Amino acid sequence: MLALEIFVVAVLTILNGLFALSELAVVSSRRSRLQTMANQGVPGATTALALAGDPGKFLSAVQIGITLIGVLSGAFSGSTLGVRLASWLADIGLPSAYADPIGIGVVAVRPASGGEAARRHVTARAGGLDAATREAIVAEVEVVLADPAFAEVFAEGSRAEVAIAGEIVGTSGGRIDVSGRIDRLAVGPSEVLVVDYKSDRGDGATPAHLAQLALYRRLLGEMFPGRAIRCALLWTAIPRLEEIAAERLDAAARRLGIGREAR
Repeated sequence: MLALEIFVVAVLTILNGLFALSELAVVSSRRSRLQTMANQGVPGATTALALAGDPGKFLSAVQIGITLIGVLSGAFSGSTLGVRLASWLADIGLPSAYADPIGIGVVAVRPASGGEAARRHVTARAGGLDAATREAIVAEVEVVLADPAFAEVFAEGSRAEVAIAGEIVGTSGGRIDVSGRIDRLAVGPSEVLVVDYKSDRGDGATPAHLAQLALYRRLLGEMFPGRAIRCALLWTAIPRLEEIAAERLDAAARRLGIGREAR
């Protein structure tokens, strides 16, 4: 049974990676390049071009797949898999100094609660901080996750750390390459919500914030035609969600010379 659980978790992890890679490939692909490849008869280019032209259904399917994989991983791994794996490794002669970390490492693939995931992340990335500081950071995250005002941002199907890349044609005809990572992206049937995290206690969106969001908004508007593109800043230290008015983003887009085609 242990071997089966490990095998299933490994397969689900690989599938999760394939879903993530396919999402990144479609989001970051350039349609002009795909069109050239399709004209040259490159296998798969026509399919990729169709997905890039209307990515909404594909990205929704990817989100459902990743969510389902998370549920199945939790069902097969459970909270005791790491302990049983460590015990089995010790039984076959592996020193406990190595068996325990390997067993615990397997448990890391199971879904975690918001606070638990934040605690793991802070420990891994900021282990040098004292325990009180780490817990203060986790508490800040838990406050944000528990606030109903932010429910839309963290609703099921929303994604974290979404890579985005593409090319925008400016109002003067020039081309602008855009590449970045959206902190939180929620794609709905009629609108798309883009959220950028800010950890300080800022006084509001700066011109740099507006420029970044305007670029994302324009690019996403081309990827999701017919859907409203909303942008917001999440000030985690307060915490406060500041949605940026469309008029401010339009003005930022004009300053960048990219017009205001995204609605």
